[in-house]
Amino acid sequence: MKQYITESALRAQKNQKEFTLFKRIIVSITDPLPDEINIKSVLKDIEKKVPEHILSDVDSVYIGNYKMLQDRQVDSLYVNGSILITNQQPSDKELFSTIIHELGHASEEVAKDFIYGDGKLAREFIAKRKTLFNLLKDDYEINQKDFVDINFNQNFDDFAYKIVGYDNLGLITNGLFVSPYGCTSLREYFANGFEHYFLKDSVEVRELSPVLYRKIREILRGDYLNN
Repeated sequence: MKQYITESALRAQKNQKEFTLFKRIIVSITDPLPDEINIKSVLKDIEKKVPEHILSDVDSVYIGNYKMLQDRQVDSLYVNGSILITNQQPSDKELFSTIIHELGHASEEVAKDFIYGDGKLAREFIAKRKTLFNLLKDDYEINQKDFVDINFNQNFDDFAYKIVGYDNLGLITNGLFVSPYGCTSLREYFANGFEHYFLKDSVEVRELSPVLYRKIREILRGDYLNN
């Protein structure tokens, strides 16, 4: 009987299309997730670990097969208060990671001046980019100007992931960025660090990116609310 009840509950969850996060944010499943994904567990984990105040700009999360994601060749996006996420998720851990990454971007909307206003995070990011330039300049034809631009640049992104290659870039940036995706732009540096802070040991963020670590800690404490 216990097994029957458990199986029935799991079937009911799989058929459920709408959930909530912090009893306010609508989480809508528009296309089925893989059977092994436990969306309730993922959302509960987020509520346990992430303070609600940084989600004040988020009103909805949509999980499905979206053309916007396909066109941009990304797994997730944060757009005007909504998070879009592909339903092709290999595990609960990956779904948790993806949502956390976009919540990092959402927190930028409520604390942008606090995060970037003093210029300290940008200086830390550019210093790392310059180091990356020095590590690559002997093997690739590159322009240092591209490495001091804090904004996303498609040419830089293509160079990093198509010419250098993600696996090779991971080796080169080891000990410099918490993951190679963090070198893409200043905003991704922040969101990637935010994600890594929750997904793995935050000590690594603190040791590799002390300014980024402090910003994340201050945001989680709500220090920006007092400015």
